[in-house]
This record gives sequence, C-alpha cells and structure tokens, in this order.
Amino acid sequence: MSKSNSKLRKVYKRNSIVHLCFAGAFYAPEDSEASEILPGAAVKITGHDEDAGTADVFQPRKGKKGLRETWLLTVVPRGAKRAPRKAS
Repeated sequence: MSKSNSKLRKVYKRNSIVHLCFAGAFYAPEDSEASEILPGAAVKITGHDEDAGTADVFQPRKGKKGLRETWLLTVVPRGAKRAPRKAS
C-alpha cells in the first residue's frame, strides 16, 4: 500500500545525499548543498513526472509561503556493512 501524494514525507540523508522516497524511487536535489530543504523536514510531493524523472517538492512553513524545489531521480548507494563486533 503506497502513500498518497498529499501525505507528508520525511527527507533523509544517506552517504551525503539528501533524498526522499516516492513511488518506489529516490529523488534528490540537483545540488544538495544549495537546497534549502534540510534532512528531517516534512515535505509534500506536488507534482511528479515519471518520464522526465522529476518530482516537485514543497515544504510548508508556518507564517511563510514555504519552499518549492524540483528534485531529480537519483540512485542512493547503500553504505558498507559494519564489521562485526568482537566479543569481550
């Protein structure tokens, strides 16, 4: 069961990539350092073009207009597995 477009989604950071998951794919800003939407933020997907590989991300803010950015389809690599701990 997938979430609807109107549900808030959380922004994550893994391997220095700020991203979110939507429709089974990962989307990230073109330049993570220039993005004003930070990890941990709650955002909405206001537009999605699967063919172009883009998603319009909106972060609502109280008393302000909010932030709107277009994020691109990306691949978020999994981190290396941790070495097993030694028994003490």
